[in-house]
Amino acid sequence: MGMPSPVACCLSLAALSLACSFSAAAGTAAPVIIAEGGSTCILPDETLAAFQAAIDDGANFLSMHVVATKDGELVVRPDVTLDGNTNVRNLRQFNQYRTVTNIGNGRKKTGVFVADLTLDQVKQLYAVQTFKFRDISYNSRYRVPTLKEVLDLVNSDANKAKKVGVAIHTKEPGYYNELGSDLVPRIMRVLNEGGFDASNFADRVKLQSYHMPVLEEFRAEMDKAGIPPKASLVLLVACTGRVPIISDEVLDEFARIGHALAPEKELLEDLTYAEECGSIISPPCWKTGQFCTGKLAEPYTRGLTAKATPLLSRAHNRSLAVYPYVFRNEGRYMAVDFAADLQQELDYFAGPLGMGVDGLYVDCTRTSSEWMLARHVQLKTPTSKVAAAAAATVAAGKAAAARAADAASTRIKTPRPGNTVPTWVFALVVVSLALASVLAVILVLRNSR
Repeated sequence: MGMPSPVACCLSLAALSLACSFSAAAGTAAPVIIAEGGSTCILPDETLAAFQAAIDDGANFLSMHVVATKDGELVVRPDVTLDGNTNVRNLRQFNQYRTVTNIGNGRKKTGVFVADLTLDQVKQLYAVQTFKFRDISYNSRYRVPTLKEVLDLVNSDANKAKKVGVAIHTKEPGYYNELGSDLVPRIMRVLNEGGFDASNFADRVKLQSYHMPVLEEFRAEMDKAGIPPKASLVLLVACTGRVPIISDEVLDEFARIGHALAPEKELLEDLTYAEECGSIISPPCWKTGQFCTGKLAEPYTRGLTAKATPLLSRAHNRSLAVYPYVFRNEGRYMAVDFAADLQQELDYFAGPLGMGVDGLYVDCTRTSSEWMLARHVQLKTPTSKVAAAAAATVAAGKAAAARAADAASTRIKTPRPGNTVPTWVFALVVVSLALASVLAVILVLRNSR
């Protein structure tokens, strides 16, 4: 294949530049991708394998739940019990540890609790797929990781250049407080020992909770360490059906210390009841057994600007970023309007004409990676794999254009005798480039619809 002509190189670069400008003009900077439990559409939740897959897919942050063992070690698990996410039910020696325990606010839970086992005992278990309708062929292959092991993975020689961050959620802090086991200072200590300190905390750590007292405690610990809390604290907001879901007073209080609001994604959609979802319970909150989450009150057409509930603007007006959760591949977790297509749903929330959220919690990072490459040219975090691919494309285009310009400049500055380039040729090139730029704009606008 021959080398591209200088004009072709210039046109390619012009089209890419125009695409970037169009995206920026639409106010749709690429969102932060937060991998919920890693890449779990195939691999078991919150395992080193799932986290590595998410890193390879270009995730900016790895989101995980931290719980403590009987001997005080911090491990990463999606729940305070092990029954639904490990093979503990298949091991008779652990039956004696299965109890009914009060986990706070009048709630009781049955299972084998992490807090009743030592780290050595937990390390005898293998992780399994949390969602039984997903691929279970990787069950019982991966051990339960400690928080330190996850940090070591992130900082390993293979990954450290990517500067992937961690988003840590303390699971059932009230339950652990009742046990006299405060997780917050221990999490901060392990983070510090893992190389996360005042020099990089703001860029690489998010500390998240549903509970303001926990975030206040994290804030106090960060103050002691000389770490500004404003860039790291994330308030999670569950969908409970209450209206308003979060008061202005709470938002104002959190805005003083926090960085981002992370609501369940249904709280940003204006949903109505949909018979095809198979539930008599009205939206917005997803319920077990539903086939979808409802129907958008205003029908969505891809290519038209999406509308969010007032919660988005209420957060943005307080300079809070908004990271909705959790985006999954299956239609049961989406509004029926998206036809079980996660890329359509991601478009609605964060595409070029999306509602304008700042980040996304996703649990199938391969899908989000493909969507990012298709929808966004520039990313906020230039160290991710997806961003690197986009940056490489831009760099290659610039280099080719620069080489073409240098070659053209050399030919013009040193014309061969008797072969001077006529003025009308320059005029023709200028007009051609202008027409090509107009055509590129038209194509970009057309493809965005």
